[in-house]
Amino acid sequence: MFVDESGLNCILVSDTELFYNHWDSDFIYRIDVFTPDHFKVREGETINNMVIKSIDIKVIEDPLFEIVLGTKDGQILHGCYMAQPREGTCTIIEKFDTLITIDEQETIEDIKIVKLKEFISIVAVS
Repeated sequence: MFVDESGLNCILVSDTELFYNHWDSDFIYRIDVFTPDHFKVREGETINNMVIKSIDIKVIEDPLFEIVLGTKDGQILHGCYMAQPREGTCTIIEKFDTLITIDEQETIEDIKIVKLKEFISIVAVS
């Protein structure tokens, strides 16, 4: 389970799926992470390596938030969502897409979205 700094956004994490809950809501939303394109086999890769290993959430302006994920096979994915907890919806603003793939397919053990002055950066540890 992952909770953002504000304590309002909670993500339940399994190996291949995310479930989202907002503090003001009784609903749990399933967030699709992987599309068929994510499962295209790279050299030496199997589908079993497409496992979520790390996550971070950045609230842009509540209830708009972005998520970055690190996978077991060295991919960093990004998605953006808008939650409307009182209406019981969670809208996709930007579906998950691969930002970076590490050639050595090393596991992304930890990932963070950080703001340095006016720049937003992603820091990943493999």
